[in-house]
Amino acid sequence: MNNRKAQSISHVSTTAWEADKYRLLIDAKFAFLFEDSNRLKKRVAVTLIEDSVCWMNHVHGPTRAPGFANRIYGTECDWRLDFGANSFHITKSIRDCRSATLSWASGLKFAPTTQDWYRVRLEIRSSIQGAVKGYNGHYYLSYGDSKEMRFGPHSINLADFTRSLGRMLDMQEFSVYSHAAPEKIVNTSLSTCSLSICSQCGQSIRASRLEQHMSSRCCKRPN
Repeated sequence: MNNRKAQSISHVSTTAWEADKYRLLIDAKFAFLFEDSNRLKKRVAVTLIEDSVCWMNHVHGPTRAPGFANRIYGTECDWRLDFGANSFHITKSIRDCRSATLSWASGLKFAPTTQDWYRVRLEIRSSIQGAVKGYNGHYYLSYGDSKEMRFGPHSINLADFTRSLGRMLDMQEFSVYSHAAPEKIVNTSLSTCSLSICSQCGQSIRASRLEQHMSSRCCKRPN
C-alpha cells in the first residue's frame, strides 16, 4: 500500500467508514468462538494451545508441543491448562481479548492505522498475560515477557497464540508479523462477511475463502 493511500485512509471520517458497524463486525467475529457470551468452544481452546505451546528444552531446540491440548480441563466457562503450580485460564484470556478489542474499536475516530493495530496487539498480549493464576489463587498482573509466558521447560508463545486467534477471527491484523492494509477489515460489511465452519478442522472461516482453506490451508486436510 503506498503512502498516499495510507494517508487517505487515516483521514477518512468516522461516518464514511461506519464505526458502529465496524465494531459490530468485530464482535460478530468473536461471537463465533463462543457458545454464548461466556462459554468458549472447546475446539477454540484446543486450537490455541496446539498452535502456541512449545517445549523449550527439546534436544532439537524449541519444539511445538500440541499434545498439551489434551490436558485442557474445566468447562466452557473456564477452560484451563496447568503448568506446575500455575494455571492458564484460556476462556478468560479470550473474553478479555474480546473486551479489549471492542474497547479499542469504540475509541477509534478514524479508520485504524498501522499504529492503531500495533496498539490493539499490545492490548491482546496484555489480556493473555493477565490470564495466568498462581498457586495462591490470584491472577498475575502480567505473566512472562513480551515474547512468551515461560513455565519451566515449556512456554506459550504470545505471537503464535495471537496469530492463531487472528486466523480463527479471519483478522490478519492480529498477527505481529502482518502487513495487511488497515482498510482490509474496514471495508467489509456485516452483510458480506458471513462465516462458515470448516468441516475438517472446525475453524470459523470467511465463506468466500472456505474452499481455498479446505483445499490448501487446513491443517487437517486430506493428503
